[in-house]
Amino acid sequence: MINFKIPIVWDTKYIDEMIDIAESGDIVITEMYGSLPIEKSGRTTKYIENISFAKAYGILDYLRNKGIKFNYLFNSIYQKNEIDTELITKVMTIIDELEPELLTLANIELMKKIGAISPKQGLTVSTVFGIDSLEKISLIKGLKRQGLNIKEVVLHHDCNIRRDLDNLIMELKKCNIRSSLIVNENCTYGCKRRDEHFKWAATAIEHDNSDYCLRGCVRDILISPWKILSLTGLIRPEDLDFYKKIGLDTFKLSGRHKPKEYLINTFRHYARRKYSGNMINLLTFSIPPGKQAKELFYVENSMVTSIKEKWKSEPTRFAILEAKKLYEKELFRINDEGSKYELIDGSLKNKKPGKYLEKISKIDKCSINMAKKMNHIDFM
Repeated sequence: MINFKIPIVWDTKYIDEMIDIAESGDIVITEMYGSLPIEKSGRTTKYIENISFAKAYGILDYLRNKGIKFNYLFNSIYQKNEIDTELITKVMTIIDELEPELLTLANIELMKKIGAISPKQGLTVSTVFGIDSLEKISLIKGLKRQGLNIKEVVLHHDCNIRRDLDNLIMELKKCNIRSSLIVNENCTYGCKRRDEHFKWAATAIEHDNSDYCLRGCVRDILISPWKILSLTGLIRPEDLDFYKKIGLDTFKLSGRHKPKEYLINTFRHYARRKYSGNMINLLTFSIPPGKQAKELFYVENSMVTSIKEKWKSEPTRFAILEAKKLYEKELFRINDEGSKYELIDGSLKNKKPGKYLEKISKIDKCSINMAKKMNHIDFM
């Protein structure tokens, strides 16, 4: 049996359909998660449905009658340096109005404040916090010893391919904390923009479409396409059982900012433990401006090497060799009009920029200058 945490859509028909899919694949939905647009979380609030507390509570009551918990996400690590009364009031309003079984947080000071006010409130440590080492786990264990009711940690994306993942899981189990991993994010291994991207998501104004971090990552992939095979935020449906064997039985489907049709279709692939088609369709990958990731990249998922074999190689070396293999078999394509790609010393590289790569390269400088004016930290 495998457990999944999935985004909530405020619709009982959606809940029923996701439960049916789970039951067809020997999966238990242990929780649904989400938020309301009263405060920034790990996504800009423009993606979050605005409904009343009364309507939300009614749907959560329906959810709980199905035996599924609700986890409210308040997971921006970039809240104000000082946790002020206004922020605490917002969090306590959520606790009072919605009674979430779990509250996902990424800010340690906020965890302490909420733990002091509501010591029984279950807490999940967000992936935004970046738990990826025994040292950071020791910090979380220390917080639990102080009385915080920490139930679960969503591990850093890179832990998906960490050879010591089983040790991290076991260390958390020692203090009765569950581990989980996200299965469908498009973060590359060791992404240098990770923290900056979370800051952008937490502080971007509602009409801001200048996701310069994501655009920078897409640009890097277009220049060195093998990087798309180094996505550590992706656990393919075929690889779920491998992780279960090393001790991880809980997974998180990302995508609360995506249409419910995407969530339903993607969850169905994971329930079936297999998917034939473009690997990019599994991801929450959105690329600004004006183009869909699945139009730009094609990787035949059914022909990607299993994680069991991947773990035998160094991650970057594996990605380079895997890209070469798939490209030579025409199972990996980059569809950027006017572009030219070649295998150079065994590594797939861009030789001539296409129209899309040229476009995002031209607007990148403008976006970076805008970010600096907004006092975002440098990432280049």
